[in-house]
Amino acid sequence: MSPGEVVAELWRRIQARDWDAVGDLLTEDFVLEWPHDRVKIRGRENFVGFNRSYPEGWSIEVLRIVAEGNVAVSEVRVPHPTVGPYYALSFFEVEGGRLTRGHEYWVEERYEEPAPERATGSSRCKSRGRPVSRIPLAPWVTLGCTRFALLDGFGAHGSAWTFGGRRSGAHRRPATAR
Repeated sequence: MSPGEVVAELWRRIQARDWDAVGDLLTEDFVLEWPHDRVKIRGRENFVGFNRSYPEGWSIEVLRIVAEGNVAVSEVRVPHPTVGPYYALSFFEVEGGRLTRGHEYWVEERYEEPAPERATGSSRCKSRGRPVSRIPLAPWVTLGCTRFALLDGFGAHGSAWTFGGRRSGAHRRPATAR
């Protein structure tokens, strides 16, 4: 399977709650990082257990998957009746048909009025809750209403994130209390 197909299969198996099959897509030493929350999940068993224990009621809506080389990026929407909906932007590295490493950024789907000095020309965007299986490679990913350039591997210029998860621009909103 190509990296994009591996990531599509990961989300399919997570949606199906087929936890043993999810584990089959991961290397034993798989590591997932959430840099924005300073969380690191080490190992296949820990990743599967972490996801298995999440409160039920959620679903996975894959909005897009783009891939180049051994990296696949996915955007998913995760509706949940009590704690969601959320969007996840995930950067996965794939070797030999298995996920080896990932960086994910989760944001809550909600609208915040922009500060008065930034309100000119801005408007509320509609929910992107429409599943899309795969689209052609683009030098950016849209997460909710926010567009992130994919630097390093894609050669885009001037925006917020590189594949390594390092900030490279000022296009990220400040964190808010949860």
